Amino acid sequence: MEDALPPGYLDPFDVAAVADLMTRLQAAAGADGVVDLLRRLPGASVVPGRGAGLFRAATPDSLRLGSEYAVSLTDPPVLEHVVSGVVLQREVLLAGRVGSVLPRVVADLTRELGARSEVSVVLTAAAETLSAG
Repeated sequence: MEDALPPGYLDPFDVAAVADLMTRLQAAAGADGVVDLLRRLPGASVVPGRGAGLFRAATPDSLRLGSEYAVSLTDPPVLEHVVSGVVLQREVLLAGRVGSVLPRVVADLTRELGARSEVSVVLTAAAETLSAG
């Protein structure tokens, strides 16, 4: 059983609150702000891209989010749901879509890592920064 979060902290499993944060962040800081927040989450790691070679296409840098998600750091960023190395779904992170797509990813990552309080701290800090100005 997980402990309760301190009062005022954003719960990563609260879909509406995370959606609101992502939407406000997208409006204030654009795709770069959303990617920066995702980069700060526990379990996130940057995977460098690679240049094109003989019989090999170039790949952009990406951000791995746990074992099942990756964000291709293109313009605009693309969220990929990856299972066993196979991309099951791609979703372009356009301004109107981040609030409906990313809360599920944040909740899945939190559940996978068992890091509710750590993810909550990152989300709360982002929300407070947005509110401050």
